[in-house]
Amino acid sequence: MKDDAFERLLQNAAYNFGESYIDTSDLLYEPHEFSGRFEKKIHKLIKKQRRFYFPLVKTPLRLSFTIIAMVILMTFTTVMSVGAIREKIVGFIVNTFSDHSDIMAVRDDQHPETIEEKYELGYDLSGYNIDFKSIYEHGYILTYKNKYTGANIHFEQLTKDGFNIGINTEDAKITYIDMNGYETMFFVDNHNYSNYIWDNGRYYFIISSNLSEDETFKIASSVRCSDPNADHHPNRIEDIYEIGYDLSSFDIYDEFYDNTSRYTMYLKDDNKCVAYHQYTKSNFDVRVNTEGAEITNVKVYTFDAIYFYNNNNYHNLIWDNGKYIFMLSSNLSKDETFEIAQSIRKSG
Repeated sequence: MKDDAFERLLQNAAYNFGESYIDTSDLLYEPHEFSGRFEKKIHKLIKKQRRFYFPLVKTPLRLSFTIIAMVILMTFTTVMSVGAIREKIVGFIVNTFSDHSDIMAVRDDQHPETIEEKYELGYDLSGYNIDFKSIYEHGYILTYKNKYTGANIHFEQLTKDGFNIGINTEDAKITYIDMNGYETMFFVDNHNYSNYIWDNGRYYFIISSNLSEDETFKIASSVRCSDPNADHHPNRIEDIYEIGYDLSSFDIYDEFYDNTSRYTMYLKDDNKCVAYHQYTKSNFDVRVNTEGAEITNVKVYTFDAIYFYNNNNYHNLIWDNGKYIFMLSSNLSKDETFEIAQSIRKSG
């Protein structure tokens, strides 16, 4: 297990212990009714000295307050002495220091409070054994080790409440890439582990491995919901997905959008056309021209899609990314149509 993950487990355990300790500490004090004479003396003392009196707190809790104060002071000193680069990425905020980065979740109502659907690796794990496993309320950690090569794969799925983490980015160059339509943080740490971190709109994921960058990317791209019947489709368009492919030479000929669908048609020289749709599941009841077409199963990113070439000489792709359903039609080449589809990503 990586040091970062171990530290997060310790933080989670300490937090849970602290909450339970504070919740039960009041039970140690039984209500007591003091005499009127005693209360008069106490009121006089209060008038003379109105200040917080530390010794009134029992010793273990006083020690906790002291530790918390030290941590706050250390944190403040660190922040003041080492400038942080603060970046807001889709789904989370990154504060980058010289030797580490703190990543915090962006609070919203879309992420569940606990793990409701588990995700897994679709990557071929033949030869790997589970080296470490930990499941708690706000996430779980799995580490796989190859029994032949010693290669490690570290996988985490976290809720927003479990995603305030510190990671080792010392001497690392952090970049942001598009993976399966999600903006993804990528870096290679000083232990030669490739790391991918992203938000899919419901959960946060971390993939880390000492395999090559390309192989680790394949692993991260393969993450999928282990429950094929899970339904995460919103009833209205909450996230807008846009084409990243360069269509600057095209004009927008037609567009339409409402709460449940978005549609844009791009036109060039009156004969080149790209039509793009984003639907909610509740609004996806469409009729398409498949006369004389052979329908085949393909992939857009890692999502299952159908492809067909109709009798109007249009290439067509339809796929579901787990939240929305997309449809792309184009009379450009097949390769270009696939490139456009692969470029569609969440805006912002």
